Amino acid sequence: MQHRCPDCGVTMADVKFGMADAWNPYVNTGEKRTGLLGKLGVNERQEVTPVMCPECGLIRHYADLEESVDFYASVFGMERIRTPAFDERIQWLGGGDLQLHLVERDDDPPAFNHHALHVDDFETVYRSIRDHERAEAEPLPQIDAGFVDGEPPVYVLPSGEIQFYIRDPAGNLVEVNAPDVDALDESVVRNLVKRTDIDWPEEGEAPAPIYMDG
Repeated sequence: MQHRCPDCGVTMADVKFGMADAWNPYVNTGEKRTGLLGKLGVNERQEVTPVMCPECGLIRHYADLEESVDFYASVFGMERIRTPAFDERIQWLGGGDLQLHLVERDDDPPAFNHHALHVDDFETVYRSIRDHERAEAEPLPQIDAGFVDGEPPVYVLPSGEIQFYIRDPAGNLVEVNAPDVDALDESVVRNLVKRTDIDWPEEGEAPAPIYMDG
C-alpha cells in the first residue's frame, strides 16, 4: 500500500527497519487472541510496515489494516463485527444495515473504482477528513476547480445532492454523499463546486438523483 509523506506529499518508499536484530516492531491491537492464549490474556499483535520519505527522510511505521479500521471507525462511526478467519488479513465493519469489508493486500488501489457512503452529519465528516493525517481529499481531475485557501472541493449535483471524494489511509477512493446542499453550514464547507462535467437538465426536467425514493 502506498503512503504519502505528510510534509512533502511524495510517495514514501519501503525500507528495512531494525533494532540490532533484537526485536521486530509491532502494535498491540487490544483484542484478545483466540483459544488458550486469549484466555491467558494475550492480545493480538499487528506487524508494522516501515516507510521513508525519499525527500526529507521522515520514517513512519504503519499497521495498514488496523489503520484503515481506525479510520472508518473514527470518521464514519463504523464498528468491528465478527469476521471469519480468512487466510488473508480481513476485518468486517458494520455501519447501519450495511457492511464494509477491509482486506489487506499488496495490490495498488485502483485509480477511480470506488465505494460511496452516505453521512448524516456531513460537516463533522468533512472536518475529520480535512484534519486527518493520513486521509486526504481528492479533487476530480475533469473539473477545473480544486482547493481554495486550503479548503477541498465539495461537488454539487443538479439534484442538489453533494459529493466529496477522498482517499482513505490505504489509498482507496471513497465518495461521501449527503442529500441537500441547502442544509450545509457554509461557514464550515466553504468550497462548493458545481459539477461542470454533467449536462444540467432543462427547466422542468427532473435530474437524476443519487438517493432513490423508498
